[in-house]
Amino acid sequence: MVTRMKSNSHTEDKNIPLKKIEETLKGTRFKEFIHVEETGSTNTDLVIRASQQSDDLVLVADHQTGGKGRLERVWDSPKGLNLLCSFLLTPKWVKNRNPLVTSSLAIGTVKYLSSINIHALVKWPNDIVIPGNKGKKISGILAEQVEGKTERIVVGIGINVLWPSSSSEGPEDAISLKMLGATYTRWTVLLGIIENFESQLKSLEELNGLSDLRYDHIKHSATIGNRVRIETANNKIVGFAKDITEEGFLVVNDGQQDLKISVGDVVNLRKKN
Repeated sequence: MVTRMKSNSHTEDKNIPLKKIEETLKGTRFKEFIHVEETGSTNTDLVIRASQQSDDLVLVADHQTGGKGRLERVWDSPKGLNLLCSFLLTPKWVKNRNPLVTSSLAIGTVKYLSSINIHALVKWPNDIVIPGNKGKKISGILAEQVEGKTERIVVGIGINVLWPSSSSEGPEDAISLKMLGATYTRWTVLLGIIENFESQLKSLEELNGLSDLRYDHIKHSATIGNRVRIETANNKIVGFAKDITEEGFLVVNDGQQDLKISVGDVVNLRKKN
């Protein structure tokens, strides 16, 4: 089953709060909501749609058979328990800000979680973790740029809402809202994410958007202030994570010099005294 909804449409569907979603979409750049029961990957679906779809939209799936994260890692989740969502965007900013869509969604998500009393931080570059629970991961983000006549960006997010329900389920480093005692549906979480993501995207369009995003990223960082190990495609770097630039690069001092890292996997080794 596929549920489609554009602004000002109506539905009698009782399982999804489409009226609330419609109201939330008003005033945002997202003009259409699509729900599917199952797909390979919501990101892949929107990459394919990008050249055919003029409106920015939101796609949610109950289940993904080929969900993916960075470096083609598999993102798996039982059907209907977690939020599996992708956004199709048309950039309204200069092209060099495109990579910051990931940070914008991450910060928007952290701010939403804070509003429901969940303290979360951004582990550079694209994970959201819970610091009081051994830095366990509650969310991951993946953005893809789609070249064409009109430039588009697809950014997907997975948020553990109801699964894993205990430490005996799922990956060892995963945690969910349910495990944190927060009883919300994925639809309630979606509404909060849309609102906060839209706010961050509007900020990204502003003249001072880069400095504001950098401030928020550092403020909500699980990486800054730690001794870290970073694995890139060609190298391993160990050093002190000291800053995030306006371009979104992580600045690491390896004991000899400051290095700007644009992409890589980060392992927090310990907090610097």
